[in-house]
Amino acid sequence: MPKHKPQDGKLLDRQLRQVWDTFEDFHTFRTDWDNDIRRRGIIDLPPELEFYARKFDDQTPDLEWALQEYIAIETLGTTKIDAVALEKGTDAERDVEDIRIVSASSMLKQNKDRRLDKARVEAMVRYGVAVERKLWHMPTEGEYSDDPDVALEERDSYFKDRKEHCFSMIPVSPLECAWFPLFEPKLFFQRSIVPIIEAYALQNDKHERVTMDKLKKIAFVGESEPLPEYLTGDAFQGEQVRLTIRDACDPKTGEWWITEWVEPYSGGQGVSEDREVLRHYKNPLGTCSYFITPCGTELPSER
Repeated sequence: MPKHKPQDGKLLDRQLRQVWDTFEDFHTFRTDWDNDIRRRGIIDLPPELEFYARKFDDQTPDLEWALQEYIAIETLGTTKIDAVALEKGTDAERDVEDIRIVSASSMLKQNKDRRLDKARVEAMVRYGVAVERKLWHMPTEGEYSDDPDVALEERDSYFKDRKEHCFSMIPVSPLECAWFPLFEPKLFFQRSIVPIIEAYALQNDKHERVTMDKLKKIAFVGESEPLPEYLTGDAFQGEQVRLTIRDACDPKTGEWWITEWVEPYSGGQGVSEDREVLRHYKNPLGTCSYFITPCGTELPSER
C-alpha cells in the first residue's frame, strides 16, 4: 500500500465541483451538437409555430457522412516516430535507435488498425478536443541470483526475452472529463456511469468486487464470490454507479497520484455521501495519464 494517503473528502468534492463547473457549458453544448450529428436532436420551436410544423426536422445525414469522410482523409498518412540522441558517441546513437524501434513497435500494437487515430480525429470534430488515457501494468519479475551483479544480467536477459506488452492507450469521451489548467493539466477528473452488473468487474486494493447491498448502497464482495442474485432482479433493473477517477499532481512532491471512487448514481453531477474509495495509487508516468489534443491548435509542448 502506498504511504501517500487520499486527500480529504471535502477537498476532493470542492476540487471536483470547481473544475466540473468550468466545463458545464462545454458539456452542454457538445452534447447537443453530438445529438445533431447522430440525428437524435430535439427541435424546439416557438409555441406559435409548433402547430404548423409538428413534423419539422432540420437534421441531416450529411453531417455524419461528412464526419466519416473527414476521418478517412485525416488518417491517410501514417504516424512516424523519430528519436534524436542528445549525447555524442556510438553507444548513444545505438541506444536511441533501440528506443525508437521499441516505441514504434509499442505504438503499432496500441494503434492496431488505426483505431486510436480514427477515434482521435472523430473526437476532435465532434467535441473540439480528443482525450486519451495511457494505461499500464507492472510485469511479473523472474527469479535471480543472490549475487547483485549476476542478478542484474539475469534480469536484463529475462525482460529481453519476454513478449509482454505493459502499456495501452484508450480513447475517452471528453463529455466525461474536466481538467485544470486547459494546457498541461495538473488536475484531471473523469466521471463514468457504469451499470451495476458491469461494476462487478471493478476491484479495490483488496481485490474485492463492487456491488450494491439491498439498501442500494455501495458494497464489496470477495474476488471469487459470485454476483449477488438480487442484483439481477426487477428491484435493481437499471441501477447504476458512477466511477470517478482523479489524476492529480501533488504540489509538494511533484508526484502524480490517482484516486478512484464509486458511488450510487441517481442523476445529476453532485457527489454522493455514500461514495467509497476504490483505489489510491501512484502514477508512475511522471505526468498526467490523460492526454488531450485540441482541434485546430497545438499544445505549448509541441511547438
